[in-house]
Amino acid sequence: NNRISFSYVFGSEEYPEYVGSRFNDVFGFILNGEKMNNKNLAVIPKTVLPVTINTINDNDNKGFYIDNDYFKKVELKKNLPGQKKKPKPNYTLSDRYEINKKKLKKLNQNLVNSLQYDGLTTVLTASAYVTPFKKYHMKIAIGDVGDPQYDSGVFLEQGSFSSKKDPTQTKFKDYADISSSVNFDSIFGLKSVISQATKDSLAKEEAEYERFTVTNINFETDSYLIPDTSKDELLQLSNYLKNHPNFQCQLFGYTDNRGSKKYNQRLSENRANAVMGFVLDQGVSPKKIGIAGYNYENPIADNSEERGRALNRRVEIILVEE
Repeated sequence: NNRISFSYVFGSEEYPEYVGSRFNDVFGFILNGEKMNNKNLAVIPKTVLPVTINTINDNDNKGFYIDNDYFKKVELKKNLPGQKKKPKPNYTLSDRYEINKKKLKKLNQNLVNSLQYDGLTTVLTASAYVTPFKKYHMKIAIGDVGDPQYDSGVFLEQGSFSSKKDPTQTKFKDYADISSSVNFDSIFGLKSVISQATKDSLAKEEAEYERFTVTNINFETDSYLIPDTSKDELLQLSNYLKNHPNFQCQLFGYTDNRGSKKYNQRLSENRANAVMGFVLDQGVSPKKIGIAGYNYENPIADNSEERGRALNRRVEIILVEE
């Protein structure tokens, strides 16, 4: 089958205290395999946004959020990176938290009595198109920002993992059912279990797919000028988008951590706009491009070193198939 899916719920004890802060607990279902390179399946439905406490909460995408918190008062315990630790006040438990009895009655009592997480998502579906009879690997990764307290979690619905034939896939091509000729027990032993004729047929089908590998566009300090070394790649991206009407492109701008957040927000947006402008100049439709700037959030390298800062000054390019 050409489509896999399963159901899950993300929950975190860091709701609602740290919503909107840098302590953005995240997780991912990372899929690798045929025509698939580190694709995260844990995204908000009909978007490319990852599921985190900052993207699904009582304010953002709240249709996917379940409030499980019944306290009136909370105390933030984490220190920002680089901030000196302050001595803890001598609070009693009743000073820190006060139960909101009215709110408690409105909450789902089964959840309140079963889970300590103060917030959860509704049941979400992770899915992806795959190439039938090819091997894939999926990893589940979860991270807690700022401390070693792993107080976020993911629940997988038992029995929900399934696959099906989905002819609505863009450029769908029907495929032969070769399950009767495949010894599934030996697939992971890498034994030859498919006839040569079937191999030739699959190889021909695979050759008809086009693949485009996208890398980040990096920038000099305080600059949003596209380096000449990146223009050839952007030309290839532009041609790919023009030749593949079923694909759209998301451009996410980032900076290093030098300067104020306000300054870096504008700089990250300018970088994303610069890449978009280049692509539009090549004749790509504006409807195929989406942009956003995220200042110095979500670094991919250590900002304490110039080498790391250089990697963080970037625009990420994400291709999305409609």
